[in-house]
Amino acid sequence: MVGRYISFPLRAKRRIIFPLSEFQNEGVFHQSPVYLIIAEAKIKAVTDVCPHLGCQVNYHRDQEKFVCPCHGSTFDGRGHYLSGPARTDLRSLSWTRTNDQIEVSQK
Repeated sequence: MVGRYISFPLRAKRRIIFPLSEFQNEGVFHQSPVYLIIAEAKIKAVTDVCPHLGCQVNYHRDQEKFVCPCHGSTFDGRGHYLSGPARTDLRSLSWTRTNDQIEVSQK
């Protein structure tokens, strides 16, 4: 197997914390199983799990896109489906901002 398969119990709830001190510029930040995307003063959180078969996608900064190493699905820099067998976007996740951090909830 080329990629990593990610699985969570269906009812598990997990919180991922991103300290705001890490975000001096726009970019894509990763703490598995979450990618935090900051672009044009907007924040979006997406799962790093490919909707096709559950492999972990990788972000390619030079191409500004996500690529699944298992079957080649690709997603743009905001997690929107581009090509491959996945057929849907990377799943968006809810997040909240407090004074010094962004908390992403995965359920």
